[in-house]
Parts: sequence; structure tokens; C-alpha cells
Amino acid sequence: MNRAPGTPSGPGETPSPESPSPEMPSPESPPHADPARRSGRPGRYASLRSSVGRHPADLVRLVIAVGVVLVCLVIARTPGVNELEAAIFHDVQRLPDWSARVWDAVGWVGTWPVIVAGTSLALYLGRVRMAVAVAWSGVIAWALVLILHQVVDPRAVDLALLEGMRGPGPEGFLFPALHTAVVAAVATAAGPYVTWFERHTSWVLVVAVGAADLYRGEALPVACVAGAALGWGVGVLVHLAIGAPGRRTSEPSVENALR
Repeated sequence: MNRAPGTPSGPGETPSPESPSPEMPSPESPPHADPARRSGRPGRYASLRSSVGRHPADLVRLVIAVGVVLVCLVIARTPGVNELEAAIFHDVQRLPDWSARVWDAVGWVGTWPVIVAGTSLALYLGRVRMAVAVAWSGVIAWALVLILHQVVDPRAVDLALLEGMRGPGPEGFLFPALHTAVVAAVATAAGPYVTWFERHTSWVLVVAVGAADLYRGEALPVACVAGAALGWGVGVLVHLAIGAPGRRTSEPSVENALR
């Protein structure tokens, strides 16, 4: 005869304790049951992952970047160099000679080192999407600049502008600035994944690399602005292609913000 759990079978027997129902959750779940704990990622990055998406504002940013590059191209194709651009170029070139090694190092960062460093750091932190965005943005920006160097004729300037200055010589300046474009692309790609301070610090590096291009006579100011805009546009394009944090609001991100 079947007895209910906890019912004594006879007068001399004590009731057996009720066995817990297998459907009832245990009071304390083991650590391995929580995916967030298992991943080991901080809560901030988990909330970033839940907000990955695409936003129409990126299309506006992309159009603005293309527009800035085209305006700079028109200026670069106009004969001569305007006074403001020449003044900026001369002021940077007059920086102390002892700083040459510093500018050489800063300019060198604007090639493959910034792509490798950014991608490696993202992989070390476990941010695979960030690593993909950084790597693709840097490579695409580099390739686009090299294509433009082949399509757009070098910018010839009056030799009087280069008197006593560092420059490419009579062949003219390439358009746009390669190093500035690569660093700007990497900074834009990494922007949604880092803190406010890190994001703005990366753009300080973009300005420093542009100044290095001016100091070493590899570009004029308009080419540096065009390079920064091109790199920015490439980073935005990659965000549109693979998505980026902060582009949509999801239920998990709202819950995390309210905790």
C-alpha cells in the first residue's frame, strides 16, 4: 500500500523526513550555474554586450566623414596653400630639434603597431567583437589611403613654403595622411568598448600622430584632417557592419542599469 511521504508505517516508527521535490530550486545555486560568473567578465562589459546593435545615427556620421574628406580633397586640389594651413605647418616644423625622436616614435605608432596592439589588448580582455572591429578598421583605413595615394595626384606646393623646412620635395605631398587615418580608425572602432577617459585619450593620440606627420614633413594640415575623417568614417562603417555597443537598448541592459 502506498503511503504519503512522512507518514509512519506503524505505531513504533517515526515519520521519515520529506524528500525535496526535484522541481523545487535549491536555495543556493552553485557558481557554475550563473553564466555571468562563469564568463568572468565584469558587469559593465556584460551590459555592453547586451546593447550591441546598429543605429541610424552611424549613417549620419558616415555621410559627414565622407563629406569632410571630399571638402579636404577640393582644397588639396586647389593650387597653392592658404595662409592658415601654411602657418600651422611652419609652427609645427619649428618645434625643437631635440623632439625629433619623439615625433618619429609617435608617427611610427600610426602604422601596424597600433593595429596589432589594439587587437591584442582586446583579445587579452576577452572582447572578441572589439578585436575584430579594431583589426578590420585599421586594415581597411590603411588600404583606402594607399588607394587614394594612387588615384589622387600628390599636392604640389611652392618651394618657398618648404624653404628651411622638412618636406617631400618637388614631388609634392600625398593625400590623405596615412598614419593619422589608421590611428583614427582604430580609435573610432574601440570607442564604444572603452571608458570615457580612454576614448578621449585615444583621440589625443590621433592629434599627436597628425602633428608628427606635420613635423616630419609627410603631410599638410588638410591631409591630416582628411586622414582623421577617413579613419573616423571607416570605424563607423565597421560599427554598421558588425554592430557596436550602445546602439540599442535591450531588456538585460535595462535590468543591469536598475540594479
